[in-house]
Amino acid sequence: MSNRPDCTYARHILLSETKKIYKELFGKGPENVRLRISGDVVVIELSCFLRAAEIQLIRQQPQKARLVKAYRQAILESMKEEVLQRVESVLGCKVIRYLYEIDVLANSAITMFILDKPL
Repeated sequence: MSNRPDCTYARHILLSETKKIYKELFGKGPENVRLRISGDVVVIELSCFLRAAEIQLIRQQPQKARLVKAYRQAILESMKEEVLQRVESVLGCKVIRYLYEIDVLANSAITMFILDKPL
């Protein structure tokens, strides 16, 4: 018997955990989260996750978008191990690759986890 949850349950828990992680890290979780699982690849698309102050800064000074992105990336990178542990706990398998890209001008991000085995 496996310790891994079924795919539907894992999707539900991972969606919830993603929102929770962003809220903990940045004070605001994403309004929209889409999750796709295909074999050993999990892709999470986030939108509307910037705080009001970040949005205002970018609107007033678009050149500051780079600064907001760097801030967000630094926070994500500093919490990488904890995020991976939480994801691995939910999915019941090891993450062998973790990638993310943030587009602050579009107020969106994408995260991809490559797992050691298919779900």
